[in-house]
Amino acid sequence: MEATRGWTMKNVLAWCATITAFFLIFRSGTSLKIADVLLVLLGILVAAGAETRSFFKNVWPKIWSYLKYFALLIGFIALAQLISYAAFGANPFQSFTLGLYARVIFQTYAFFLAAFLIAFDRRLLAWMSAAIFVSPVVMVPIYWQQDANWYLSGSRLAGFLQSPIVLGVWMMIAFFIGLGFFLDAKAFWKKTLIAIWLVIVANFILWSGTRAVWIALPLGLILWTGFSCFKEKNFKKAGYLILVPLAAFFFGYAMLAFSRPTYKTQSFLAERAVILFTRPLVQQTNAHDWSKGVQLAANNPLGIGFPTPSETERRPDTDTLLEVFSYGGIGAFAMYLIVLGKLGMDVKNAIASLKISDVNHLAIAWYIVAPATILTTFLTTSFYFRLVWIALGIAAGTAWTYGASYLYNNTHKT
Repeated sequence: MEATRGWTMKNVLAWCATITAFFLIFRSGTSLKIADVLLVLLGILVAAGAETRSFFKNVWPKIWSYLKYFALLIGFIALAQLISYAAFGANPFQSFTLGLYARVIFQTYAFFLAAFLIAFDRRLLAWMSAAIFVSPVVMVPIYWQQDANWYLSGSRLAGFLQSPIVLGVWMMIAFFIGLGFFLDAKAFWKKTLIAIWLVIVANFILWSGTRAVWIALPLGLILWTGFSCFKEKNFKKAGYLILVPLAAFFFGYAMLAFSRPTYKTQSFLAERAVILFTRPLVQQTNAHDWSKGVQLAANNPLGIGFPTPSETERRPDTDTLLEVFSYGGIGAFAMYLIVLGKLGMDVKNAIASLKISDVNHLAIAWYIVAPATILTTFLTTSFYFRLVWIALGIAAGTAWTYGASYLYNNTHKT
């Protein structure tokens, strides 16, 4: 690992990125987010640094291979906006809809910034991951605060994020990161501390009541266990990947009884689990909205653009695929799938190029984060979730770093 002494531009960038990763957990409300300000600052630092500008030339082909599809996705949405609003003689670009375009553009920027930072400075994979993993500490006071309703959305934990769904996805990512640290740790005391913290993270995952995560996380663990068995051929680590999550969620579930007993959290979440795993799709709570979303997509193959404030409540709450289709039709839908497919191929190629003698399990954790997070987007309406795009950006940067050696030349060493 490169020495970190001295306030060089590279070290300033590294510390700023790490602090930003920690503050991503604060995203509730509509006020200006600290992490967003830091993301802008990071962009300025990247543009101002001679070394970052030089490295940008190396990574530009990879960025462009994604950027053109992001641009087309936004372009298809804008085209749908013009066509659908013109048909009714309405202004297609009101202040509210322009705000949504700005939001999507900023999330695209955040995706590429996260990917670039990880590819530029390999230290940041561990630094930013550690910041994300420990960031749930800001919610620990809920265990003893008597009046902590502002942490909750009904009986579900939302913390400082927009909704329990966002929290559940972010805690899932933190859980995978923790497993990566656990497998890479050599000292017993480090493994013990990480395992204890995984119990807290598991408790928050359960408390969020996010059923998409309850599906995606086990599937991610199955993928990781399969990697350990068939690619790494390390059955001891495969055993850890089974036993550690089982223990974490067993004790995490037990902790629900002591979290907020007035909300009867255990029974509420048990009921959600029963609904998820025992009832057919048509009886799920959002099945009616999903049916309406399919009908909306079928009736508008070119999309209808972003909604106005009055339309927001009327559009069905479905999943990200139908959400994107409703915005930009089949064109935006195809571009969205291409972006996710390219990320999947980069992760696949990075795994294929791994040297089993020197596996970085934290990098593997991010390779698992990619498909698990993508799956949650298929089960929720998360197109606007900035944390999702930042997580996918980190996964992309990790794949570029460990699966594409052409990014590094003799003038750039980490």
